Amino acid sequence: MLVYLMLMTSCMMVVTGRPRPKEDVPVVIRNCTVVINGVTRPSVAPSSCKNYFSDSDCASVFAISADIQRENAIETNDYKVNGMCYSPVGDVIGIRCRSMCGLCCEPPPGKKSI
Repeated sequence: MLVYLMLMTSCMMVVTGRPRPKEDVPVVIRNCTVVINGVTRPSVAPSSCKNYFSDSDCASVFAISADIQRENAIETNDYKVNGMCYSPVGDVIGIRCRSMCGLCCEPPPGKKSI
């Protein structure tokens, strides 16, 4: 699976002509959000859903640092995910790493929303 993820990353870089963003570049979550007192948080806790790929495979592409994970635990901070979640690679495989990209409000791959 890891080979698949890395191959997809390389292919998307070739297809789009954009370089792969640096890993661990945190960005404020953009999808599945709720804004409370000006703070952007996930509308569904990322811990409440599972990644379709293994956690280690997802972390190899969408990891965030331990410092950002600690900051995310503080409800008065904007919630951040890896910037790769919003790259061409993220568009293709981010939904398969729902917990890592904060996409728990989205149906899992192969499932339709009700």
